[in-house]
Amino acid sequence: MQMQNVRAMVSEAEWEARVELAAAYRLIAHYGMSDMIYNHITTAVPGSHDEFLINPFGLLYEEINASCLIKINLAAACSLPQRYQCSSRCSSDQLCW
Repeated sequence: MQMQNVRAMVSEAEWEARVELAAAYRLIAHYGMSDMIYNHITTAVPGSHDEFLINPFGLLYEEINASCLIKINLAAACSLPQRYQCSSRCSSDQLCW
């Protein structure tokens, strides 16, 4: 399976948000504030009013990087294909904040 270059698929502003969010996940892990895989941190995609970045289900916080973050919309549908399957942890009418 050929991996897609996520950085080439997103705006510079979104890439910066991805890098910063991934850093937040790593810091949370570094300071022992994560609860395995059943929590998450999100950020809004710059320039979008209904898209967010979130970690893929199943990765530990110390495994998160900018390229593995999933872009979802308010219906919890993935809007950027990833090598990670979108989780069904959120229903289409309720995001897990």
